[in-house]
Amino acid sequence: MAPEIFASLDIGSTKITCFIAEKTESNLKLIGFSQISSFGIQRGVVVNMQETAQAIEKVIEQAANMAGVDIESVSICVGGISLESKITDSMLILHNKAITSEDVEKLVDLAKAKHVETNKKILHAIPVDYTLDDYKGIKNPLNMVGSKLEAKINIISAKQEPLKNIIRAVELAGFYIDEIIASNVANGYSALIEDEKQLGTCLIDVGGFSTDISIYYNGKLILIDSINLGAYHVTSDLAHGLSVSLEDAERIKSLEGATSSNLIESGKSIEYVKVGDLKDNVNFVSHSYVCGIIQPRMEEILELVKNKIAPYQHIFNNRIVLTGGGSNLKGITDLAQIIFNSSIRVASVNTLEGTTNISSNPRFITVSGGIIYLSEKHSKQPEYSYKNSKFGKMLFNFKKSFFK
Repeated sequence: MAPEIFASLDIGSTKITCFIAEKTESNLKLIGFSQISSFGIQRGVVVNMQETAQAIEKVIEQAANMAGVDIESVSICVGGISLESKITDSMLILHNKAITSEDVEKLVDLAKAKHVETNKKILHAIPVDYTLDDYKGIKNPLNMVGSKLEAKINIISAKQEPLKNIIRAVELAGFYIDEIIASNVANGYSALIEDEKQLGTCLIDVGGFSTDISIYYNGKLILIDSINLGAYHVTSDLAHGLSVSLEDAERIKSLEGATSSNLIESGKSIEYVKVGDLKDNVNFVSHSYVCGIIQPRMEEILELVKNKIAPYQHIFNNRIVLTGGGSNLKGITDLAQIIFNSSIRVASVNTLEGTTNISSNPRFITVSGGIIYLSEKHSKQPEYSYKNSKFGKMLFNFKKSFFK
C-alpha cells in the first residue's frame, strides 16, 4: 500500500509554515518543511492579497521540493482572536432504540443549526458530554438504548471575513483546501498526551500577535479563548527600547533574551546597531537591560492569561502546558511557575518522526497538529473528488500558471 501524503499550513501573523508528512502503516514521518515571513498578513488579517498568495505558494513549493512530492491540497490552521467557542445544548428523541452514529451526527447538526450566523463559519462541533435518559457522564452513547439523548456541544467558529480572504489567498496560490482547523484543536493533537486531556489541562500557545488558550477535560476541548498580545509585542518593545529594527530585535530576543532574573549574566554586554546607523557604528547594552525589557511584557501576557483561566482552575487543577514561539524564551517556565503557582512544561511533538529538531520545536506545534489531525481524519482519499476531476485539474493548472 502506497504511503499517504499530508500537507499542513499554519498561517500566522508573523510566519507562514508548511509541513509535509508521509503516513505508512507504522508511522507518520515529516518529509518536507518550510517557513517564511507572513508577507501580506497583519494581525491575522490579509492586507495584501497578492503578497499573501505568493508567500503561500512559495512556502508550500519549498516544502514540496524538500519532500520530493507534488502538492495540490493542504489543510490550513487558523487561530487568534477571530475564533470563539460556545457550549450548546442539543437533544434528540430516540423512542427506545439503539443509538447509531447517524443519531450522534444529527445531535451535532441540531447544535450547529442554533449557530447560523452570517458573520461566522463553524469549524468544529465537539461533543463534550452526553446524557441518556437523565444519566449523566456518558462518554460514548453508541449502541446504548434509551428514549432521550442529550449532549453539550462545543461549537468553535471563526469570523467569516478574515477567513474568506485566507481561503482566497490559498486558492489564488493554486492549492485546494482539505480542512480548515482551529489552531486550538490542532495544538491539542500534537502538544498534549491523552492523560492530560482526560485529567484536565490548560494549553497556552504564545504566538506572534496573540496568545491562545485551550482547556481540555475528559478528553475533550471544552473551552478556547485568546488575548491580543503575543511574542511579537516582546520584539516590538525591544525594537523601541534599543532603537533597532524588528529583525535585529527578534535576533537579540531569540539569542540573548531571558524572562527570569536568575538567568541574567552580570557584566555581559550585547552588541547592536541602531536603525539608520552604519554597520560599524556598534553600540553596547547590558544583558540585564535587555532582560528588563522582555520580562515585564511576558509577565503582562501571562497575568492576563491567568485572569482568563481563573474561573476554570478547578477543571485543569494547575496542569499547564506552554507552546508556541514565545515558549522558547529562556526562563519562561520559571516565570510561568511563579505566576500560575503550578508546575509547567513546554510542549514538544512526539508523534512525528523525521527532522526531530524541527518537528519537536514548540513553535511548530500547530502545523504539526494539523498533520496529525489530517492523518487521523483522512486515512484514505476518496477515489473521486472534485479536485481530481478533469475540470478540477484544468482549474488548478490555470491558477498555477496565472499567478506565476
